[in-house]
Amino acid sequence: MKKYLLCLLCAITASVASYGTSIEKGAVNCTVIFQLKGVIGPLEGTFINIFNNNGTKFKKAVDAEGKATFTLPQNIYDITVKPANYLLKKEKINISESQTVILDFSNYVSVTFNADIPQGYNMKSIWLQDKTGNEEKIKQSNTLSESINGYRYYIPSGKYKWKYSVALASGESPYPIETKAQSFSVEASPITLSDTFNWSNYATLEFRLTNLPVENTAAYIYLESLDSNRQSYSLGANSQGIVLFTCLKGSYNYKTVVTKCLDKTRGIVLSGDKVVNLDFSDYCLTKFTIQGLSNDYTASHISLFDRNKNEVGSSYSKYPSESNPTETNFDFYLPGGTYQWNYKIENQTIGEIPGSPLQSSFVVRQNTPIQKARFSVNDYATANIRISNIPIVSKAGEDLNYINLILHSDFDETYLFKEIPEGATEITFTQNIRKGEYTYELNFDVNDSIIVNDVKGRFDLTTNLNGTYQYPTLTPYYFNIKNKSTREVMPEFLGFILKGDELVGTFSSERDRIQAKEFVYYKESGEFTLKISPMCGYRSNSMAINDNSPKQFSIEVEKGEVSSVVMRVTDEDLEPLKDASISINNNSVPIYFGDKHKTSYFFTDIPLNTSISYSVNLIGYVNSTRVVTLNEMLYDSYYKGIPINVTLVKKGTDICSRDKVNQKISIYPIPAKETISINGNGKEGIWTAQVFASNGTLVMSQQINFSYKPIINISSLTSGIYYLRLSNNEEVNTLKIIKE
Repeated sequence: MKKYLLCLLCAITASVASYGTSIEKGAVNCTVIFQLKGVIGPLEGTFINIFNNNGTKFKKAVDAEGKATFTLPQNIYDITVKPANYLLKKEKINISESQTVILDFSNYVSVTFNADIPQGYNMKSIWLQDKTGNEEKIKQSNTLSESINGYRYYIPSGKYKWKYSVALASGESPYPIETKAQSFSVEASPITLSDTFNWSNYATLEFRLTNLPVENTAAYIYLESLDSNRQSYSLGANSQGIVLFTCLKGSYNYKTVVTKCLDKTRGIVLSGDKVVNLDFSDYCLTKFTIQGLSNDYTASHISLFDRNKNEVGSSYSKYPSESNPTETNFDFYLPGGTYQWNYKIENQTIGEIPGSPLQSSFVVRQNTPIQKARFSVNDYATANIRISNIPIVSKAGEDLNYINLILHSDFDETYLFKEIPEGATEITFTQNIRKGEYTYELNFDVNDSIIVNDVKGRFDLTTNLNGTYQYPTLTPYYFNIKNKSTREVMPEFLGFILKGDELVGTFSSERDRIQAKEFVYYKESGEFTLKISPMCGYRSNSMAINDNSPKQFSIEVEKGEVSSVVMRVTDEDLEPLKDASISINNNSVPIYFGDKHKTSYFFTDIPLNTSISYSVNLIGYVNSTRVVTLNEMLYDSYYKGIPINVTLVKKGTDICSRDKVNQKISIYPIPAKETISINGNGKEGIWTAQVFASNGTLVMSQQINFSYKPIINISSLTSGIYYLRLSNNEEVNTLKIIKE
């Protein structure tokens, strides 16, 4: 009877469908005809894909008329269909009776992608990114000699970004070169996009690995962009230890991966062709031994920490030999320095056990003594951690699925999770742990429209190994985010949950590429604030909530020439710096979001299309002040705002002293008003010219060619002292500029 009533409800309750609810499978099957409409081109190879909330998939090809017939139980389904050269269409449909469902592509508009590419190169791939940041490769050539220039694709109206890659038609390029993403809008008429591939936007980055401690070992470089294009690359070294990239100029992090060696990681600013020498001659062999093991307990891996207890690397898993099961040895090559280490133990029955405490510090040098540790099974025990009063969290029939428990100690983190049976209010975690005190975090895996209070506390698991934690009683608050003028649900925003000035949670309408009609927040008693930062072009809004507030409400946002801004503060090596003080337009601006390391800062309602000034201050570093103009084209949905990277220079660092000054190069006139000329005195080739303010801020960068008489226009700079840095692959020269 219950299932029959649920099937009846799916036909008469429209509000349930608006929540995207899964209705239980009934006894009645429905004949459903799906009909494609408005598709231009052949339909051969086009499939209708149907999913229910239990993960069951139905799939069938459409016929020549665009039809496909299914027999489906009454339920709510997710439908996807992708005709050739069309963007994927997604719909959610409530099937309560036999019917015909029209999948209409009439609002899709053709977009043609063109690029002016140098002779000898071809367009290799095209990517399309929607306004939520979801990126898809929509076309790729089958061979390097094939060009896809002029490709036509059909997409619905809206705002998008596109990028493409180019490759040598001969196939000699190590990999295709990706361009930076560009924004465009689609309305009702077909459009053609055009771009000119400009080599001046790209540079080569060559890594030279020398003195590797292990001969004939594999070595790789991983390169990741820190700019809004977010490109990443990975290449292996050739037989000479050289890795060569060609990529967009900008900021990158690189990491070396060499067998048995600690990774070299660092940030780098690529403003022109660059060579990075990575010398491993200071790496020394360090041996680690874990004793007291057995056939039941083995050492799975070791982790290395610097003097600040930051983890800097770990070994690969290694098991003891059959001849000596009581001991496991690890070989690791480390650069000179001071380290600590710990190890992980694995039990053949219960799996991996939380790690050991940090061992004593040691200094790496030639003939470093063997680092030894002894495992004792008496240091470990089985803990039964019972969580009671678990909230039965649901929204329109969707229950939460998993509860997560994270145990933190001074030497390790342990992640535990369990599925919550339907209706259960109590869960017990049974885990073999090292005895001691732990702090913990409890959170839930639920769908994106549900936010549950995370809780934190402390367990003493030294002797009390069978403790119970009672989860606080939570109250649900239902809300949605709407455009104040149109009353429509906002398609993109970032939300913050604040208790006073403390950030206790975040949520997003598109975190997993879905758009939730309604959100529900389960919270403890007390006051909190919901702050909403919408997509670019809308003002933020806040609502204070207490125990007497309505349990169902809307937060309205309105249009405005503003955007959110995400600021990342780093040093000259692009290492994040935390706890900076930031002001915008000479006023201290509230920071509504910072990551847990306080190295990324989030601001709302920053004016667009006007000049704004920002100042970043941090003790021990030269203040960075700059004037910028922000516009909608800079907005990046990945960052939920306009990204700004700020590099701070340590106080007492002389820009000139860091570089090799060559007196053969000179500039004139001094002082200068409009332009400066550079006399290379025999220098040749392409160099990078960078102009820095006296506080170390980069204010100008360009390429110059000493085959001609280089001239740099400085008319846009304010009066003062600047430094001109000239560099190529072999040397760096710095000269002082006085601007009148």
